Amino acid sequence: PHFLLDQNASICSFDKEKNSAAADRMFIELDVRLLDYKPTTNPEGVNVCDFLAFFYLQTDKAPGQRIWFGLDLFKGATLPASEKATPMWAKDSAAKQYIYGMPQAVVYNGIENSLNPKEGVALIGEEWKHIRLDVTGHIERAVEWANRDNAFGVPVTVEDMFISGMNIGYEMRGNFDCTVEFKNFNMISYNK
Repeated sequence: PHFLLDQNASICSFDKEKNSAAADRMFIELDVRLLDYKPTTNPEGVNVCDFLAFFYLQTDKAPGQRIWFGLDLFKGATLPASEKATPMWAKDSAAKQYIYGMPQAVVYNGIENSLNPKEGVALIGEEWKHIRLDVTGHIERAVEWANRDNAFGVPVTVEDMFISGMNIGYEMRGNFDCTVEFKNFNMISYNK
């Protein structure tokens, strides 16, 4: 099950030049807080409670293909303490498209700053966490890995890529009770 707010290029028009992945610097910025979290009451099977923000990184060289380029803002308090600060790169089995996911240790500049500072513990409260993440190098790495794995069927450069939309929200398997709030959500590009 998913609950995602989606901005799609087929609905909201955008300027490819302004949304170019080839910006000199690109930042994702937002404020987020976790107001409540109760873990699943069904310990059997797969139980996942993620709050994610994913951008669509696309190219005109491969219409219909994209990299889901995103941030893991909250993961259901399962194994965050052992989380490595290494982005995840995998092909989605259903959509057959690649995912470049930045774990909480990257998003919050260390797991101790995240909404899961200790294994099995969710940080609940009224205090907002401010995130300002430079994603320039991550976009470059995603394009490098896409070429390595022939993700688009043709070679691409960062200059070929643009952000064409995004989604933010929950992906849940299992029964959880949780509330995440976010505000001031922006992607900011700087060019010389």
